[in-house]
Amino acid sequence: MKGDRFSFKRFTVVQSDCAMKVGTDGVLIGAWAQGAPRILDVGTGTGLMALMMAQRFAEAQVWGIDVDTAACRQAAENFAASPFSDRLHIVENSLQNFCRTWDGEAFGSIVCNPPFFVDSLVCKDERRTIARHDKNLSFNDLFSCSKPLLKADGRLTVIVPSEVLSMITASAAFAGFSLVARCDIRTVARKQPRRHLLSFSLNPTADLVFEDRLLQEADGSRSKWYSQLMADFYL
Repeated sequence: MKGDRFSFKRFTVVQSDCAMKVGTDGVLIGAWAQGAPRILDVGTGTGLMALMMAQRFAEAQVWGIDVDTAACRQAAENFAASPFSDRLHIVENSLQNFCRTWDGEAFGSIVCNPPFFVDSLVCKDERRTIARHDKNLSFNDLFSCSKPLLKADGRLTVIVPSEVLSMITASAAFAGFSLVARCDIRTVARKQPRRHLLSFSLNPTADLVFEDRLLQEADGSRSKWYSQLMADFYL
Protein backbone atom coordinates (compact mmCIF):
# COMPACT_ATOMS: atom_id res chain seq x y z
CA MET A 1 0.00 0.00 0.00
CA LYS A 2 1.30 3.45 -0.87
CA GLY A 3 -0.63 6.49 0.34
CA ASP A 4 -4.17 6.26 -0.98
CA ARG A 5 -3.46 3.44 -3.40
CA PHE A 6 -3.60 -0.29 -2.66
CA SER A 7 -2.02 -2.47 -5.34
CA PHE A 8 -3.05 -6.06 -5.95
CA LYS A 9 -1.58 -8.42 -8.53
CA ARG A 10 -3.98 -7.53 -11.32
CA PHE A 11 -5.56 -4.22 -10.30
CA THR A 12 -5.04 -1.16 -8.12
CA VAL A 13 -7.59 0.40 -5.79
CA VAL A 14 -7.40 4.18 -5.42
CA GLN A 15 -9.24 5.13 -2.24
CA SER A 16 -8.51 8.78 -1.48
CA ASP A 17 -12.18 9.81 -1.80
CA CYS A 18 -13.73 6.84 0.01
CA ALA A 19 -14.85 6.85 3.65
CA MET A 20 -13.96 3.19 4.11
CA LYS A 21 -10.56 1.99 2.91
CA VAL A 22 -9.36 -1.41 1.79
CA GLY A 23 -9.45 -3.77 4.78
CA THR A 24 -9.32 -7.43 5.73
CA ASP A 25 -13.11 -7.84 5.82
CA GLY A 26 -13.55 -6.75 2.22
CA VAL A 27 -10.76 -8.93 0.84
CA LEU A 28 -12.08 -11.93 2.75
CA ILE A 29 -15.51 -11.65 1.13
CA GLY A 30 -14.04 -10.96 -2.29
CA ALA A 31 -11.89 -14.09 -2.10
CA TRP A 32 -14.43 -16.39 -0.39
CA ALA A 33 -17.89 -15.63 -1.79
CA GLN A 34 -19.56 -17.84 -4.37
CA GLY A 35 -19.65 -16.47 -7.90
CA ALA A 36 -22.29 -16.41 -10.63
CA PRO A 37 -22.76 -15.02 -14.14
CA ARG A 38 -24.32 -11.89 -12.59
CA ILE A 39 -22.97 -10.49 -9.31
CA LEU A 40 -24.07 -7.51 -7.20
CA ASP A 41 -21.79 -5.75 -4.69
CA VAL A 42 -23.92 -3.77 -2.22
CA GLY A 43 -22.14 -0.73 -0.73
CA THR A 44 -19.25 -1.14 -3.13
CA GLY A 45 -17.19 1.78 -1.80
CA THR A 46 -13.82 1.63 -3.57
CA GLY A 47 -15.11 -1.20 -5.76
CA LEU A 48 -12.72 -3.68 -4.10
CA MET A 49 -15.09 -6.66 -3.77
CA ALA A 50 -16.54 -6.12 -7.23
CA LEU A 51 -13.02 -6.10 -8.70
CA MET A 52 -12.06 -9.28 -6.83
CA MET A 53 -15.21 -11.07 -7.97
CA ALA A 54 -14.63 -9.95 -11.56
CA GLN A 55 -11.09 -11.34 -11.40
CA ARG A 56 -12.18 -14.67 -9.90
CA PHE A 57 -15.10 -15.24 -12.26
CA ALA A 58 -13.91 -14.38 -15.74
CA GLU A 59 -17.33 -14.54 -17.42
CA ALA A 60 -19.27 -12.63 -14.75
CA GLN A 61 -20.92 -9.27 -15.18
CA VAL A 62 -20.54 -7.39 -11.88
CA TRP A 63 -22.54 -4.43 -10.60
CA GLY A 64 -21.48 -2.22 -7.69
CA ILE A 65 -23.99 0.09 -5.98
CA ASP A 66 -23.41 2.77 -3.36
CA VAL A 67 -25.18 5.85 -1.99
CA ASP A 68 -21.97 7.88 -1.72
CA THR A 69 -21.34 10.03 -4.82
CA ALA A 70 -17.59 10.34 -4.28
CA ALA A 71 -17.23 6.60 -3.69
CA CYS A 72 -19.17 5.83 -6.88
CA ARG A 73 -16.94 8.17 -8.85
CA GLN A 74 -13.80 6.56 -7.46
CA ALA A 75 -15.12 3.02 -7.92
CA ALA A 76 -15.92 3.89 -11.55
CA GLU A 77 -12.32 5.08 -12.02
CA ASN A 78 -10.97 1.90 -10.42
CA PHE A 79 -13.22 -0.19 -12.65
CA ALA A 80 -12.13 1.66 -15.78
CA ALA A 81 -8.44 1.20 -14.93
CA SER A 82 -8.79 -2.55 -14.37
CA PRO A 83 -8.46 -5.40 -16.90
CA PHE A 84 -12.12 -6.23 -16.24
CA SER A 85 -13.58 -2.82 -17.15
CA ASP A 86 -15.96 -4.21 -19.78
CA ARG A 87 -17.67 -6.41 -17.14
CA LEU A 88 -17.94 -3.91 -14.28
CA HIS A 89 -20.83 -1.47 -13.78
CA ILE A 90 -21.41 1.23 -11.14
CA VAL A 91 -24.80 2.54 -9.99
CA GLU A 92 -25.26 5.36 -7.50
CA ASN A 93 -28.27 4.17 -5.54
CA SER A 94 -29.40 2.71 -2.25
CA LEU A 95 -30.27 -0.97 -2.10
CA GLN A 96 -33.81 0.01 -1.11
CA ASN A 97 -34.30 2.02 -4.33
CA PHE A 98 -32.28 -0.34 -6.49
CA CYS A 99 -34.50 -3.33 -5.65
CA ARG A 100 -37.58 -1.33 -6.69
CA THR A 101 -36.17 -0.03 -9.97
CA TRP A 102 -33.96 -2.86 -11.22
CA ASP A 103 -35.50 -4.38 -14.35
CA GLY A 104 -32.68 -6.71 -15.34
CA GLU A 105 -32.14 -10.39 -14.61
CA ALA A 106 -31.76 -11.59 -11.03
CA PHE A 107 -28.30 -11.99 -9.55
CA GLY A 108 -26.78 -15.35 -8.71
CA SER A 109 -24.48 -13.83 -6.12
CA ILE A 110 -24.87 -10.76 -3.91
CA VAL A 111 -22.00 -9.67 -1.67
CA CYS A 112 -22.05 -7.05 1.07
CA ASN A 113 -19.74 -5.85 3.83
CA PRO A 114 -22.71 -4.42 5.75
CA PRO A 115 -22.79 -1.53 8.22
CA PHE A 116 -22.61 -3.37 11.53
CA PHE A 117 -22.70 -0.81 14.32
CA VAL A 118 -26.25 -0.91 15.68
CA ASP A 119 -27.61 1.62 18.22
CA SER A 120 -24.09 2.89 18.92
CA LEU A 121 -22.50 6.33 18.97
CA VAL A 122 -22.03 7.69 15.48
CA CYS A 123 -18.79 9.18 14.32
CA LYS A 124 -18.36 12.87 13.42
CA ASP A 125 -17.63 12.00 9.78
CA GLU A 126 -21.09 11.59 8.21
CA ARG A 127 -19.79 9.54 5.28
CA ARG A 128 -17.96 7.15 7.60
CA THR A 129 -21.08 6.90 9.76
CA ILE A 130 -23.13 5.83 6.73
CA ALA A 131 -20.50 3.26 5.77
CA ARG A 132 -20.10 1.72 9.24
CA HIS A 133 -23.48 2.13 10.98
CA ASP A 134 -26.89 0.72 10.12
CA LYS A 135 -28.33 4.23 9.79
CA ASN A 136 -29.07 3.76 6.06
CA LEU A 137 -29.11 -0.02 5.66
CA SER A 138 -30.43 -2.19 8.47
CA PHE A 139 -29.98 -5.95 8.45
CA ASN A 140 -33.72 -6.30 7.86
CA ASP A 141 -33.49 -4.02 4.81
CA LEU A 142 -30.45 -5.90 3.51
CA PHE A 143 -32.36 -9.19 3.38
CA SER A 144 -35.80 -7.92 2.40
CA CYS A 145 -34.38 -5.82 -0.45
CA SER A 146 -31.96 -8.51 -1.62
CA LYS A 147 -34.72 -11.11 -1.80
CA PRO A 148 -36.33 -9.93 -5.06
CA LEU A 149 -32.89 -9.39 -6.62
CA LEU A 150 -31.50 -12.86 -5.87
CA LYS A 151 -32.06 -15.98 -7.93
CA ALA A 152 -33.76 -18.88 -6.16
CA ASP A 153 -30.48 -20.81 -6.05
CA GLY A 154 -28.31 -17.73 -5.50
CA ARG A 155 -26.17 -16.76 -2.52
CA LEU A 156 -26.06 -13.63 -0.38
CA THR A 157 -22.68 -13.38 1.36
CA VAL A 158 -21.72 -11.03 4.19
CA ILE A 159 -19.07 -10.63 6.87
CA VAL A 160 -19.95 -9.47 10.39
CA PRO A 161 -18.33 -9.25 13.82
CA SER A 162 -19.32 -11.69 16.56
CA GLU A 163 -21.33 -9.02 18.40
CA VAL A 164 -24.04 -8.99 15.73
CA LEU A 165 -23.95 -12.63 14.59
CA SER A 166 -27.22 -13.61 16.25
CA MET A 167 -28.92 -10.41 15.07
CA ILE A 168 -28.07 -10.85 11.40
CA THR A 169 -28.97 -14.56 11.36
CA ALA A 170 -32.33 -13.69 12.93
CA SER A 171 -32.95 -11.00 10.27
CA ALA A 172 -32.07 -13.52 7.56
CA ALA A 173 -34.46 -16.15 8.92
CA PHE A 174 -37.26 -13.60 9.23
CA ALA A 175 -36.84 -12.75 5.53
CA GLY A 176 -36.89 -16.40 4.49
CA PHE A 177 -33.14 -16.97 4.08
CA SER A 178 -31.25 -19.98 5.40
CA LEU A 179 -27.60 -20.05 6.39
CA VAL A 180 -25.81 -22.50 4.08
CA ALA A 181 -22.12 -21.70 4.67
CA ARG A 182 -20.28 -20.19 7.62
CA CYS A 183 -16.60 -19.48 8.10
CA ASP A 184 -15.48 -18.34 11.56
CA ILE A 185 -12.34 -16.20 11.41
CA ARG A 186 -9.81 -16.20 14.24
CA THR A 187 -6.84 -13.85 14.22
CA VAL A 188 -4.72 -16.53 15.97
CA ALA A 189 -5.56 -19.98 17.32
CA ARG A 190 -5.73 -18.98 20.98
CA LYS A 191 -8.41 -16.33 20.39
CA GLN A 192 -12.12 -16.70 19.82
CA PRO A 193 -13.50 -15.90 16.34
CA ARG A 194 -14.04 -12.18 15.87
CA ARG A 195 -15.44 -12.20 12.34
CA HIS A 196 -17.85 -14.52 10.52
CA LEU A 197 -18.23 -15.03 6.78
CA LEU A 198 -21.85 -16.04 6.18
CA SER A 199 -23.56 -17.23 3.03
CA PHE A 200 -27.36 -17.34 2.85
CA SER A 201 -29.74 -18.87 0.34
CA LEU A 202 -33.45 -18.86 -0.40
CA ASN A 203 -33.11 -22.49 -1.49
CA PRO A 204 -31.22 -24.11 1.39
CA THR A 205 -29.11 -27.21 1.16
CA ALA A 206 -29.55 -29.99 3.71
CA ASP A 207 -26.28 -29.43 5.55
CA LEU A 208 -24.53 -26.29 6.68
CA VAL A 209 -20.93 -26.05 5.44
CA PHE A 210 -18.83 -24.87 8.39
CA GLU A 211 -15.20 -23.74 8.57
CA ASP A 212 -13.02 -22.40 11.40
CA ARG A 213 -10.00 -20.54 10.01
CA LEU A 214 -6.95 -18.57 11.18
CA LEU A 215 -5.51 -15.40 9.69
CA GLN A 216 -2.12 -15.70 11.41
CA GLU A 217 0.24 -18.34 12.71
CA ALA A 218 1.73 -18.08 16.19
CA ASP A 219 4.76 -16.22 14.79
CA GLY A 220 2.58 -13.53 13.23
CA SER A 221 2.95 -14.75 9.64
CA ARG A 222 -0.06 -15.32 7.42
CA SER A 223 -1.70 -18.69 7.92
CA LYS A 224 -1.54 -21.28 5.16
CA TRP A 225 -5.29 -20.91 4.60
CA TYR A 226 -5.15 -17.11 4.32
CA SER A 227 -2.07 -17.22 2.09
CA GLN A 228 -3.78 -19.67 -0.27
CA LEU A 229 -7.02 -17.68 -0.25
CA MET A 230 -5.21 -14.50 -1.23
CA ALA A 231 -2.58 -16.04 -3.53
CA ASP A 232 -4.10 -14.51 -6.67
CA PHE A 233 -4.45 -11.06 -5.12
CA TYR A 234 -1.76 -10.01 -2.65
CA LEU A 235 1.62 -9.00 -4.07
